[in-house]
Amino acid sequence: MNETVTIAVVQLCSSQEVALSLSQLSSVLGGLQPGAVDAIFLPENFAALAAPSAHQIGLAESEGYGLIRPFVAQKAVETGAYIFAGTLPLARREDGRAVPGQRVRAASLVFDPDGVEIARYDKQHLFDVDVQDQIGRYRESDTFEPGDER
Repeated sequence: MNETVTIAVVQLCSSQEVALSLSQLSSVLGGLQPGAVDAIFLPENFAALAAPSAHQIGLAESEGYGLIRPFVAQKAVETGAYIFAGTLPLARREDGRAVPGQRVRAASLVFDPDGVEIARYDKQHLFDVDVQDQIGRYRESDTFEPGDER
């Protein structure tokens, strides 16, 4: 049996501001006819790239008053597609425990066409590097706690 699956891979120039990033994403996804694709893949940090308030965003998303999760759920319903939501900051681990300090988890979420969050993966391998540029070092681990192996 040959079954065709149609996917959309989205590339964005994400903002530090969630509302601006979601507005841009809405414009991109608005070009899709409902049912035109089976799955949509969003990039890492699609809603808040290098946000100075990752912890605040993560708290809002973890406690149910954030903008990102409801937005992605609604877009899954509107498009009739599974959405693989890159990564977004969450201040709670999968087991519900708070991430200590001001750090968050970089979580990849999957929403089904009914808008239900059906899967989560917390990024394990963080980007920490020393380089020869004006900044000299990049430490994702300053902001993010690595996910657990599973």
